[in-house]
Amino acid sequence: MNKLLFNLRRLSDFLKSVTVSIESASLESKNPVRNTNITSTLFMLRSSKAIKGFIVKVDETVKSLTLQITMNEVTHNVPMSYSIENGVISAKNQLF
Repeated sequence: MNKLLFNLRRLSDFLKSVTVSIESASLESKNPVRNTNITSTLFMLRSSKAIKGFIVKVDETVKSLTLQITMNEVTHNVPMSYSIENGVISAKNQLF
């Protein structure tokens, strides 16, 4: 049991150590017209050249995490659920 708790703490620490930086010009929506519209409107400001995020909270009991994401100099905390299958960690959020 102690080994399992230790592994969970390590998972939480690992997730909190991950940072993400996405160049907004690299957006790929699988629709060239949409790509141009999004990058020329939403990401045309100098402050929006990158979307940055990192995990600020992890709750292993309910398999949830909070991603703090910054775009256009605005920061939001985004609640997400996560799962682990075949050694792959996936996180999801429903925006609408």
